[in-house]
Amino acid sequence: MIGTPEWLALPRGDRRWWAAVLDAGWHWALLLEGNQEASAQAGQAISTMADWAEVGQRMRDREEFIAKNPWAKRVAT
Repeated sequence: MIGTPEWLALPRGDRRWWAAVLDAGWHWALLLEGNQEASAQAGQAISTMADWAEVGQRMRDREEFIAKNPWAKRVAT
């Protein structure tokens, strides 16, 4: 396995050295693919959880209200 003391002791021209490098690259690519797929699925799930247009409108309404009524702004102490 790449990075182990045994691997580090192999000469650079050794086929086992290159096989470990290629194997590590393959595993890294699979990890990235899996993470991207999980991220895409999570994004799709989140996008269906709420009416995001309504959420945005509520945020705009609140910002407009605070702008017109600065006394209503919460202040953390």
